[in-house]
Amino acid sequence: MTGFVYELIYSCVLSLIFMSAAAPYLGQKASLPVLIAACAVTGGMVAFRKLGWSVRFIMIGVIITAILAVFLLSGNSRIGELIETHMYILWILVPAAGAFIAGELCAHVRLIRVLAATALVAACITAVVWEYQPDKATVMGVLA
Repeated sequence: MTGFVYELIYSCVLSLIFMSAAAPYLGQKASLPVLIAACAVTGGMVAFRKLGWSVRFIMIGVIITAILAVFLLSGNSRIGELIETHMYILWILVPAAGAFIAGELCAHVRLIRVLAATALVAACITAVVWEYQPDKATVMGVLA
């Protein structure tokens, strides 16, 4: 259970950093709902990896149900138009998957934890030198 909590902490902190850094490039603003969605996706990936088969089957069922609901509701013109205009939300999956992979590596390989901490501190110093003002979520993640 403690391994699950540690991997969840690493992955969610990295998810905050990745999403706040990648959001402007994905055509989004690093707002609270976007950051929460990225952390939820990353947390779901950690839960899927660490928890038992019954939880995995439930999670797969929820995902399949949501996908089927989107396909069935997209036949309605108003809902289909809403889905098409908000399709960019799927781009949250890319930084979340990257954060999950980085979090797994940080949780299991000490050298990567040290390198990641050094790189994040160097990024903060570089941001101060070049007068770049990072988001609050990025700074909070680096300090965490």
